[in-house]
Amino acid sequence: MYSINFVSKLFRTGSIIALAAIVSGCEVNKPDDVLEAEKNIPEFVDYNYHVRPILSDKCMRCHGPQQDAEAGLHLSDPESAYAFLKESPGKKAIVPGNLGESEAYRRFISDDPEYQMPPPYSHLTLTATEKATLARWIEQGAVYKPHWAYLTPEKVTPPASQTTAPAGNAIDAFVTERLTKEGLAPSPDADKETIIRRLSFDLTGLPPTIEHIDHFLADDSDTAYDTLIDRLMESPAYGERMAAHWMDVARYADSDGYLDDKHRVVHPWRDWVIKAFNDNMPYDQFVTWQLAGDLMQDAGKDQILATAFNRMHKKNSEAGIDFEEFRSAYVADRTDTIGTAFLGLTVGCARCHDHKYDPISHKDYYELYAFFNSTNEIGTAVYGPDQTPGPSLMLTSDEQQENIKALEGYLETLETDYDTAFSSVDVATNISETTLDRGLRNALKAHYSFDNAKLTGEDGKGETYSAANLIDSGTPALLNQPVFAEGVSGKAFVVSDYNNARMGKDIGWYDRTDAFSVELWVKPAKVYGDISLLLHTEDLRLGFNGYSLHLVDNKVKFLMAHSWPTNALQLTSDVALPADDWSQLILT
Repeated sequence: MYSINFVSKLFRTGSIIALAAIVSGCEVNKPDDVLEAEKNIPEFVDYNYHVRPILSDKCMRCHGPQQDAEAGLHLSDPESAYAFLKESPGKKAIVPGNLGESEAYRRFISDDPEYQMPPPYSHLTLTATEKATLARWIEQGAVYKPHWAYLTPEKVTPPASQTTAPAGNAIDAFVTERLTKEGLAPSPDADKETIIRRLSFDLTGLPPTIEHIDHFLADDSDTAYDTLIDRLMESPAYGERMAAHWMDVARYADSDGYLDDKHRVVHPWRDWVIKAFNDNMPYDQFVTWQLAGDLMQDAGKDQILATAFNRMHKKNSEAGIDFEEFRSAYVADRTDTIGTAFLGLTVGCARCHDHKYDPISHKDYYELYAFFNSTNEIGTAVYGPDQTPGPSLMLTSDEQQENIKALEGYLETLETDYDTAFSSVDVATNISETTLDRGLRNALKAHYSFDNAKLTGEDGKGETYSAANLIDSGTPALLNQPVFAEGVSGKAFVVSDYNNARMGKDIGWYDRTDAFSVELWVKPAKVYGDISLLLHTEDLRLGFNGYSLHLVDNKVKFLMAHSWPTNALQLTSDVALPADDWSQLILT
């Protein structure tokens, strides 16, 4: 009767249309399959655990955080989800606590192909359980939560056991609750032989020995299980078992992983991880050492070794690769691994665009990328048999380290004595130019002139000539397709992309501790971005092993390396050589 009078009153005031709208807006219609599914969903629905996976899978392809979201609706953002819809004035996708006024609910329970969501053309459908979960979430206030990686863990009170079998610990209580909900009963207690086998595999990855089984069976005390756990965790195999999981996270491998899959010596880092688990290293220390152990004050050998974590990615040693391309790939790999291992996030998605599901922008990604982008390295793992690509670490014993420290102190003393003695000598007055010139001439190993170059024959690449060594006639230079021009004194060799001049056999081979000098006259035709003047190396690809002279924007760059860039010396002049003019270069 009350409803009839109410409607009658509204009708007399001409407001029957408004009433229809109110009734329609408040009406909550739940299909039978949704009502049935509600019986099997959690009493309290959590956004991260229950709702977010549904929205990510079925809705956010069109209504995610992307700027061009359909209808301007971002179901990933509560501010957008709660706001009035741009294309449906007066309506909101989600009204917390009010299912009837939530347009999203009306659309995902609709059977109208022109109205329902997800639309049929998307080939995505919500199950009855998913619909019931979303409906209960809206009814309970549609509370959004940040990504789980940003939430502070909170202590949860274990549920009371709902079976006659008492829960042994907090974990058992949660398991028991779920079993009860599923209409299942806990399995009977396992016998002791099964228990020790399961626990041994879980904690060490190895089966128990007969001796250990017998010892456990004979222990009838209440602490037998705890004693077994302690014994297994004290085993070196415990650290090996735990480290295996971290090896996967850290993408550990004993080889480089690309086409030329060379062996890499990184097992000392693996051994460090195993020791860290066996020593029960605190997690914050475990993380800090691996990310930045080398940056810590007075960093020790183990702290530096731990940072090998950052370099466990694949490395390409193919000769034809673009170094910068793969250097960038390595930096991206390190960035992605930081996200996976320590942030619990797939940051790699933001390498190409703002992340669709996690709060990571394109800009955020490259700000993190920048930390690794400042490393001094090249994008290749090309190196020779006796080389270790850097950065590398000498794994010395304590005794060897003490000897090295003593030698370094002795060298500092010698350097100080040398500086003191040299500062008191006037080189210009004590050594005449004639004496100096005579001394250098007597020490010459080779002096090549192109004036007497002679044709020696032809090969598949063209004519070859020889140029005599004026100091040692038995070690002539070999000239391939030479082009000659007027030089400072006599003929000059014109370098092109197709020719080369090679010094005689065994000329110019020195160790890094040998004293040597090289002199040449150079006339650049123009300003060159990067060209080579002199290469003395077995194979330029093998870490630039050897020594070489280059012009970089016509500045002179000298490089001497065992394995560039970390075991090398590199100097570049402040002054550039003038184009189309002769300059004399002397390297000592």
